[in-house]
Amino acid sequence: MNNIVKYWTTIDLCDNKRYIKIVYNMLCENVLNRPTCKNWCSLLKDMVFTLGFAGVWYSQNVGNAKHFLMSVKQRLKDQFRQN
Repeated sequence: MNNIVKYWTTIDLCDNKRYIKIVYNMLCENVLNRPTCKNWCSLLKDMVFTLGFAGVWYSQNVGNAKHFLMSVKQRLKDQFRQN
């Protein structure tokens, strides 16, 4: 899961003219327009919400990527320990 979030931070930092960002934005638009749609973005959204980072998803801005990834990693560890 951590690799998926790491890739998302890479996409987040890309310029809007890059193909990967254009495709990502199209996938996100599908998720908004069709809530039952299942694609990479919908799965990422579900995971981010489960980890408690809904605000990051809504803003589409991870801020400091290194700090964000460390927080995600810690939350994953915490959830594993609780189960």
